[in-house]
Amino acid sequence: MREKGWTYDIYLDPNQDFQHAMGFQNPPCTYIIDGTGKIVYIHNSYLEGDEKHLHEALLKAAGKK
Repeated sequence: MREKGWTYDIYLDPNQDFQHAMGFQNPPCTYIIDGTGKIVYIHNSYLEGDEKHLHEALLKAAGKK
């Protein structure tokens, strides 16, 4: 992250506590949380091309789309 210059937080769940608390079974699970703490995007699992939808959701959450 530091090498890329990313300024947002990334949280890992090595013990799967969050995974169990949120009830999903197919990691990775991506959450976008806005500045008010509201979850505005959830995506479970991964298929090729999903990053395009994630990028669009990030732009929307940032008010740039």
